[in-house]
Amino acid sequence: MTFNSNDGTNAKFPLPPGSCAFPVLRTLKLSSPDFSYCTNLVKPMAPDCALKTIGFSAAKRLPSTLTEWTRMIYTLVDKCRHSALEELLIKDLDADRELANRLHASRGVDHLKPLLAFTQLTFISLYAVGGFSLDDALVDEMAMAWPHLQQFHVCGHLRAPLPGTTISALASFARHCKRLRSLTITFNARDECIPDPTPIPQSFNAMLSFLDVRNSPITSAAPVAAFLSSIFSAIFNIEVSAIRDEFGDETEEKEIWREVYHLVSDIARIRAQENARTDY
Repeated sequence: MTFNSNDGTNAKFPLPPGSCAFPVLRTLKLSSPDFSYCTNLVKPMAPDCALKTIGFSAAKRLPSTLTEWTRMIYTLVDKCRHSALEELLIKDLDADRELANRLHASRGVDHLKPLLAFTQLTFISLYAVGGFSLDDALVDEMAMAWPHLQQFHVCGHLRAPLPGTTISALASFARHCKRLRSLTITFNARDECIPDPTPIPQSFNAMLSFLDVRNSPITSAAPVAAFLSSIFSAIFNIEVSAIRDEFGDETEEKEIWREVYHLVSDIARIRAQENARTDY
């Protein structure tokens, strides 16, 4: 079911909680002015509903509050069968970006940890202007909880002073999510955060080819490229989609990430040639 609501009011779905609405619904995609409408529609649904795909998007002048996010997440966890949900997309698209920049607040553990209950996720995409406060421990928990992941995209528009997640955390995805093909995440890739590029046996991923680093801080290209290529053996495409200064110009860090892109592409090409010779 796909539904678009242009009503700016905080409307409630016209069914009381516990009415067991839509017992055979498997796909639910909603676009509304705020997440309260999405939450109110899910509440009257049948308990343990076997939704496989959920897509919520909200666009309004002010960013959604942390309370709205919390209620929505906990309602989904309470109503949806944990072993059924495979795809989850939540986007908070603020119409007034300048105002949102002043009022933003990042989403943290309270908004992400409950989602670990959905053990069959293959696709997760979460977007909020203020971004998400991740750290290495939480990333490791997510990677272990979602071993079937094929795409992971968790990001925002604003640049935090320094991400709590370091480049080391990406090894958790490589170790636990062997089917992961596409990854969007902000992390600290400065020299002091780069571990030994030699991978632990069975701790690499051979499927991931695309990485969007958003506005990840970085100081040197070569060690970052070496580490990424050691844990993601098939990586060849690195996107830098959000690094600009206050005037909208590209920064030195974006140039360094471009160098990383060229290095990992070269490494991927060399590996492909070596594999071709071995097969021959």
